[in-house]
Amino acid sequence: MFTEWNRQIARHIKAACLGLGCVLLLAACANYGWANRDEPSAQAGDAQTVDVSTILIRADQGLDVVFLTRALVGAIQREGIDNAAWNAGRAAAVSVSCAVEDAEVLGMAQHMVAHITLACMVHLPPDAPLASLQARGSAAASTAFAAREVITANQRLEELATLEAIERLAPRIAQAIRAFEPLTIEDQVQ
Repeated sequence: MFTEWNRQIARHIKAACLGLGCVLLLAACANYGWANRDEPSAQAGDAQTVDVSTILIRADQGLDVVFLTRALVGAIQREGIDNAAWNAGRAAAVSVSCAVEDAEVLGMAQHMVAHITLACMVHLPPDAPLASLQARGSAAASTAFAAREVITANQRLEELATLEAIERLAPRIAQAIRAFEPLTIEDQVQ
């Protein structure tokens, strides 16, 4: 009798732990937005969306890719492409992917200069051409930093240079997107 009672308690504890685990998992999904994300079938009908991928950087660069990618989306939207969105999904008609290349920070005495090349690709559907764009951004500062602040200054200068490159590239990205005009149903019928 004592062992049967222990087995029943063990079953109840397992069920309670499983239920608690499910509740915590659902709460985490809701907190991070996974539960609210649209189904792929719901996105499939939105062919006008412009998908902006996360900006790629080298692992040793301490750049804030979230900040820079949001800045890229904002710059593209300011150029009149209101439907640009970060990680919009595979159903998007146009996608933009960018990578930071040739990043360098030069220092001489108390003057530092950062040069960044940002390369972006505008991917259109298979029947349309692919646009490849590049822009160089620079940022300079006179510094009197302590040694521990130099790394932070380098990263900040690289971010400023990347932001400058984003602002230079955004009009060209918008122009490449505007050059792609999908046919409407009426155009396809005629």
